[in-house]
Amino acid sequence: MMLLGNVSAGPKLHPTRLKPAEECRHVSLFCLLPSPLLIGCPLEQLDAFTLGLLANDELIAINQDPLGRQASRTAIRQGVEIWQKPLEDGSVAVGLFNTGGFGETPQSYFQRDDAAPVEFELRAADLGLTGRWNARDTWRQEDIGDATNGPPSSIPEHGMVVLRLAPRQAWARPIPDNEIAVVESGTIGRATDEVSHAPRAFFGICLRNTTPTKRR
Repeated sequence: MMLLGNVSAGPKLHPTRLKPAEECRHVSLFCLLPSPLLIGCPLEQLDAFTLGLLANDELIAINQDPLGRQASRTAIRQGVEIWQKPLEDGSVAVGLFNTGGFGETPQSYFQRDDAAPVEFELRAADLGLTGRWNARDTWRQEDIGDATNGPPSSIPEHGMVVLRLAPRQAWARPIPDNEIAVVESGTIGRATDEVSHAPRAFFGICLRNTTPTKRR
């Protein structure tokens, strides 16, 4: 069960003791492994940040991917663990987990507010991938460029960045004129938290209007 929102091991609730970057890591690992997304906090007490963590549709899609494969740790470099999960459509989910110095001192078990993030460059070749690949940051929900050339990711201490790498030829899909996406009910687009890169809130309904095909 995920330790998000107001939690308790007894009769009295208290806010989770995880910091924002650690909450993102917590959800990321659940989605990459993939584990059941169970929460034990009162839904009516969710703040906008926690709601954004739980309602990120791109992370949920990785968790619910029909291929059902777990992520595995494939490398450690610069104090960053690289976790790799193949997806049904041929893309790859990659978790970059900043564990630099963890466990070396008693203080390292706790995230420091003044700790500098790790600037990390992931290349498709590091994952054994050939050809041209594009990367998308699933927490920020934005494309970050050609993974072949190693776009940098800024990973906070105890934090995690989750990228989705897709083959270049499968990246762009033309949107037909008869396909219209409409977002309603308080969605705030791509607004993100500066510390955790999580959307502050992601709550809405996506409607698709497609002209029906005439029968012959």
